[in-house]
Amino acid sequence: MTKLSSVNFNLLKSLSALLMQKSVRGAADEMCITPSAMSLNLKQLRELFDDELLVRGQAGKMHLTKRAKALAPEVHATLSQLEVLFCGRQPFDPASLQTEVRLGVSPYAASVVLPALLSKIRREAPGLRIVVKSLWDISGIQPFVDRDIDIGLTYFDIDLQNVHKRTLFSDEGVVLASKSHKIWKQFDGSLKSIRDCEVVVFTGRTRVLLHPHLVYLEKRLSDSCQVNLIVSDPLVAIQAAAENNLVTFSGRRFSEPLLKRYHLAAEPIRSKPFPDTSLYWHEISHNDPACQYVRESLLSLFNSK
Repeated sequence: MTKLSSVNFNLLKSLSALLMQKSVRGAADEMCITPSAMSLNLKQLRELFDDELLVRGQAGKMHLTKRAKALAPEVHATLSQLEVLFCGRQPFDPASLQTEVRLGVSPYAASVVLPALLSKIRREAPGLRIVVKSLWDISGIQPFVDRDIDIGLTYFDIDLQNVHKRTLFSDEGVVLASKSHKIWKQFDGSLKSIRDCEVVVFTGRTRVLLHPHLVYLEKRLSDSCQVNLIVSDPLVAIQAAAENNLVTFSGRRFSEPLLKRYHLAAEPIRSKPFPDTSLYWHEISHNDPACQYVRESLLSLFNSK
């Protein structure tokens, strides 16, 4: 067993950087030291833990070993505790952030949250870089432990150990048409009330990627109504409806920012409810200032609506 007196605690920050960056050069850049100095630190860490920690895989890509993945949450928690112990809790200023936060976002959530979130971050935290990765489901904690993602946004209901959850927003399906369209004289929330209207729907891969409940709505509309135009993109469907006096459908959250631009009105469709979109994050990043700032920003922008 390694004696505590023989441990160089300066290696802890190097270990944290290596676990996050999964690259000697990336970790060196984060620590503002040379790659050769970081290589030396990695050599000492390998001896200390009796494990390679970082290994080269296929196509030359570096990967964390099983031991390194297990160390990640403990290292992060220990560093956070040491910072509080020696530095105290300083007033937080988002303008001081010089790091990145990785978001794993379902396509529908991305279309809803990213414009407002990025606008807020550019105003308040210009040094914060947001890395967005497409995310369908979170089937395990490994993407969090590997720091592939810091925060997940999805409509799938997930229950994982050490993963926190907060509901971000609810949603519903809506019918869209120009404000002067005849539909508004007869629409009562049912698909039956738009059977006589000319409808544009979007189908194919884009529809599936956006939200599975929109697949359900598209099928019901196609079965019940006179479909005059089929396109492959939901934005094109909304533009076509506005310019050709047609009726279309979407999620309320997706369509709301577009109503004023295209002079459209929207009313809810009586249908099965959309599942809530929620935030997920692992205990590893729970006290990380940048991750906290992004989570709180998202909640302030969308949770109250």
